[in-house]
Amino acid sequence: MNDLNIVIGKAGVLLALISSVIGLIAIGYSLYSRLKRKGTNSEKPPSIAYTNAYVYLNLAGCLIAVGAMEHALITHDFAIAFVAQNNARETPLLYTITGLWSALSGSILLWVFLLGIFSVIFVYRYRKSDSLVVWWARFVIGLVVIFFLVLLIGPADAFSKTVGAIPSDGAGPNALLQDNLLVAIHPVLLYTGFVGFTIPFALTIGRLLAGSRGKIWLYEVRKFMLIPWSCLSLGIIMGAWWSYQVLGWGGFWAWDPVENAALMPWLMATASLHSNIATENRSMLTTWSMSLVLATFNLTLLGTFLTRSGVIESVHAFANSGAVGPALAVALIVSLVGSTLLVATRGHLLGLGNKIELAWSRPAAFVANNLAFSALTLVVLVGTTFPIVASAFGNTISIGRPYYDSLSVPIGLFILIAMGVAPILSYQGANLDLLRKRLFIPAFFGALVFFILVINGASDLAALSAFGLAAFAFCVAMMQLKVSILSSHRAKSGWWRGLVGREGGGMIAHIGLVIIGVGMVAALSYGQRGEVNISPGKSAYFDGVKITYLGTRVVDLPGKTVTSANLEINGSGNYRPEITVFGNTNEGVGTPAIDSNLIRDVYLTVAELPTGANQSSIVVGVIVQPMVAWIWIGGFVVFFGGLASVLSRRKRVATRPRITSIESISELLQDKSSGSELEELKR
Repeated sequence: MNDLNIVIGKAGVLLALISSVIGLIAIGYSLYSRLKRKGTNSEKPPSIAYTNAYVYLNLAGCLIAVGAMEHALITHDFAIAFVAQNNARETPLLYTITGLWSALSGSILLWVFLLGIFSVIFVYRYRKSDSLVVWWARFVIGLVVIFFLVLLIGPADAFSKTVGAIPSDGAGPNALLQDNLLVAIHPVLLYTGFVGFTIPFALTIGRLLAGSRGKIWLYEVRKFMLIPWSCLSLGIIMGAWWSYQVLGWGGFWAWDPVENAALMPWLMATASLHSNIATENRSMLTTWSMSLVLATFNLTLLGTFLTRSGVIESVHAFANSGAVGPALAVALIVSLVGSTLLVATRGHLLGLGNKIELAWSRPAAFVANNLAFSALTLVVLVGTTFPIVASAFGNTISIGRPYYDSLSVPIGLFILIAMGVAPILSYQGANLDLLRKRLFIPAFFGALVFFILVINGASDLAALSAFGLAAFAFCVAMMQLKVSILSSHRAKSGWWRGLVGREGGGMIAHIGLVIIGVGMVAALSYGQRGEVNISPGKSAYFDGVKITYLGTRVVDLPGKTVTSANLEINGSGNYRPEITVFGNTNEGVGTPAIDSNLIRDVYLTVAELPTGANQSSIVVGVIVQPMVAWIWIGGFVVFFGGLASVLSRRKRVATRPRITSIESISELLQDKSSGSELEELKR
């Protein structure tokens, strides 16, 4: 019964594939029947609720396959090639479990499992709806599910048998994948973000194919966009934290192609969320909003292709993809061409949208915001793909940090301005005198921060501008959050309700992004790097930090050998930067020791080991960087802000609306008609 895990795993994948294919055929037939009846007086077409069972079967099959793989990993079933290549008997349990996504085929298995969960959530939410939008969206989701299941049963088969004799032990996971707890968090968050963008993509395609103008679908797209956006936001920051803690280079963002592959869809999704607000509230930017949703999904396919095709070399990328890379390339081309044709040929059915007539209005600010995020996406896209295209023609081109920094810094400063100005503008446009009044306190706060830094010796104009604009945007977000909280309190609906919904959650996310920006600018602009040579029992000073070397320790542990230096910082603590050599590889992995607080990080690495333990000097790499911890804090703030935005104050707060302006009256009138919009979900 050595093949039991293989049999169960393959059966699970096959169950998922067969149920998905049957479900897709059933939905396709129902769509054909419904469209054939269109324009006639025949009876109402039957519901597709009977196809829901196939979605649940798909998830059950994926769950069986994931369970079989995890059982194979935990029991060290080296009869499965994936287990033999990515697991070893001495691999700790946590890294044995996370081995599921440590290589290509396992990551595809996790992908289809998460996609199965999102599909079930989608089906359950619309279980009573016979809207044509839902029917088309179900069809699109089914196509995506089947594509990845075909990969899993074909070129990315996670349950293929080991060729030849079954080894007594496996190769184990990559050394970098068994050295930090974030391996259990970061990849899952990224996959959740990437996979989750399938749902808003399918809804948008459904709207185009159905020709539905119902604004309720804009609301639904935003809801389904926010959850993966929040997960991807935190996933990117957790990846930066992992890189910072493990790789020993003291940085958190290297503009690596795989990092960029996650950043591009995040940028597009962020632009989409802002554009969607103008479309939902004032029927503006209709075609543009649809295009951003479609672009987000296509960029996830591009990122998936880049990381799984072998076209780039990175510590984050998978190699030896075989037919997976070409298959992903074909899927990307089909999706991109199909999306473009649908927008070009059917976008007008959803309405051209109202024009933006005033420059000092919130929609105009959203346009500026969207242009900035799109420009930054283009910068990253060119920097990531141009070397790949050049290498295809025999040229070797390297694009590094100078390119990205020179273009991203001014765009980032502009985004900070937009973040500060947009929230205080109204849709009808703001009187300039009123605008100056609203901007006075934030502008004063930003200028104050700027001049305090100048007085204290700061001279980098880009960094000073970033800090000043960050203070400006932070102040605006806090003021808007205060207004939202007071409004909820006065309405006797609970002050905390001011922290949720699009306004409250959005401002929390803005605050988180400002915190991340401040942390990054401080660390990159004012960090100090160097090395110190210290003899046993002696101390050395670097940037005002006293480092004392107490000795070296070598420990043989199951599966690895750890060499660590015992150091003190400013006469206290026990900091042990390490070099770990894993038993089945000769690869040494450096692990830094970090003294971190809210003001600064002292980052220590072993740059050169002594020739004899405790007998000679050691070379220690030292990096002193201010405010690094705020980057990670900001990531969690953005995550919770995104999740808070999913909660709708409008639907949860049953109280008399507050009317403070013409805009409030307009929004109230919109709410009065929301009941007819909800009927779109049933039609």
